[in-house]
This record gives sequence, C-alpha cells and structure tokens, in this order.
Amino acid sequence: MERSLKTLHTPRLRMEPLEESHAGALFEGLRHEALYEFISERAPESVEALRERYRRLATRESADGCQSWLNWALWSLPADCYVGFVQATVHRDHSADIAYVLFHDAWGHGYAREAVAALILHLREDWDARHVRASVDTRNRRSIALLESLGFRRGAVRAQAERIHGVLSDEVEYRLGAD
Repeated sequence: MERSLKTLHTPRLRMEPLEESHAGALFEGLRHEALYEFISERAPESVEALRERYRRLATRESADGCQSWLNWALWSLPADCYVGFVQATVHRDHSADIAYVLFHDAWGHGYAREAVAALILHLREDWDARHVRASVDTRNRRSIALLESLGFRRGAVRAQAERIHGVLSDEVEYRLGAD
C-alpha cells in the first residue's frame, strides 16, 4: 500500500509530509496541557522522543503492510509558523481513521477545519477512501462541532472506552461516507 506522500495546500496552510526533522519545530506547540484534556496521550517528554516517534511514522506503513500512515505538519502562511498536525491511517478496505491536533495558540482561527477538509479530499481523491472515521471523547465539544460541520455523522458511543488521565471516558465514532 505504500505510496509517496505529497505536500498539500489550502488557502492558508501548507501541509508538509511529517518527517523526523519536524520534531524540533513542533515540540513546543505540543507541550500545552490543554491539548491532552480529551486524549490519553501526554505531551512529548523531549525533542528526541518526538523525533523517534516521527521517525517511525515517516515509514508511512505498518510493519505488516496493512495500513498506510499519513501525517502532515501544518504550516500557517499568515502566521508564518507551524500550528499543528493532521493524520490518517488508511486501511486496505478503503476506510481511513483520522485525527488532528491544533496548537492551543491556533485555536479559533479555522485552521483545523481547513486542514481536515483538505485531508478528507486528499483521502478520497488520492487514496480512494470511501469511509472516513474519527473517534472523539464525548466531552470534546470543539472536535465534535468540527466533525459535524464537515458532514460527519454521529455513530455508536462506546462507554468507558478509554482511560484518560486516570478517568474512564466515553468515546463516540463519527463517520463520513457510505455506511
């Protein structure tokens, strides 16, 4: 399933294929605790740890070859800085799971919507993704509003799906595409 990953462009963003070299540039933006309120991950401990994670992701494929890992760093043209990242895992059945993280200082400017819309278009046109999914903590109103604004439909709620910072949390799956 491996394919090369291209730079994507929107009116205000340059979406760069994520490489290990992005670790230094993204590290500080990923340190803000508000980013981790609704996910089980924690802020990266060091640039080196983030670099190692990006090195693995830059292979763009799972060890068994069944998944393609697509990740982009988001460069804001107006702000002249990185503002977050988007990612997709594409499966052989033409489905994709997406996630996104926007730096706290970039919240409220529409960057996430712009980036996720471009990601979905790319998944459909270049990867033949027929179904796109995103799993969200039911308390994450900002993310839910973003997905619904892009046409995602609410699916099943999984009670106590994940332990987030010591608390069991419910998760809802959002879907875009034919069921």
